[in-house]
Amino acid sequence: MDITCEVKMLRHQKNEFTMSVRNHTATVICKNKREGKQRASQAILQVRQEKLKHTFLGFLFLALVVTLSKLGDSEDKVFALTVILTFVYLIIVDLTSVNITKR
Repeated sequence: MDITCEVKMLRHQKNEFTMSVRNHTATVICKNKREGKQRASQAILQVRQEKLKHTFLGFLFLALVVTLSKLGDSEDKVFALTVILTFVYLIIVDLTSVNITKR
């Protein structure tokens, strides 16, 4: 994966940080390089997440992340993960068993 980073000095101890990953580019204003990397990567992930929301597997992935982030105990996380993965497996089996014929 090709990741390029550029830092330009601005006035008053501020930097313009530009990060490019494949065909995504994010430019942010930051105080230092570490903050710039963090903000730029979050901006790129936000764009990718918006595209991911519109797919079925993206919806399932986000549901998994939200569910696991709300649960505190490890036993609850394992149970929730098992339930969600079972649900995904049943959906995949159901989708592969459908026969589509042309008339």
